[in-house]
This record gives sequence, C-alpha cells and structure tokens, in this order.
Amino acid sequence: VMEGLEVRIHPSSCLSRRDPMPDWVVFNELVLTSKKYLKGVAAVQQQWLTEFAPNMFKTKEQAALTKRRSQTKDPARKARSA
Repeated sequence: VMEGLEVRIHPSSCLSRRDPMPDWVVFNELVLTSKKYLKGVAAVQQQWLTEFAPNMFKTKEQAALTKRRSQTKDPARKARSA
C-alpha cells in the first residue's frame, strides 16, 4: 500500500467517471506521462486486501504488533536502537 503518491485513474477506465471515486483500488499498470495514471483498475474494499492477501498487506495494528514482536525476539536490536 502506497500513501502520498498522487495518481489518477486513466480516462479510458469506466471508474474515471465514477462519482464518488472509490477509496481503494487495485491496478495492473501505472502509466507515467506528465501525470501518473492507473490502468486495469478495480474498486475494492480496504479489508479485502488484508483478508485475502495478508502476506502482502497489513493494517496499522498488525504492523505495530509485528514490530513489537520482532523487538522482543531480538534483545540486541533493542540495545542498538537505545
């Protein structure tokens, strides 16, 4: 999941005319012109990403838990960061 990257749905996509625009999408292609366009786009629900591809997507809570677990497993890492 990328945040902060400004992209637009390509004008040839039927989703480009949708109002309101979907909050979450998956896409097949990123077209770089003077603007960044998404092609091969499908609207999805946010929870689908973590439910069906948990090895690729994590919620903020899952990421924080993973970070805490890795820090408790490696005490040397904790000492280095202090």
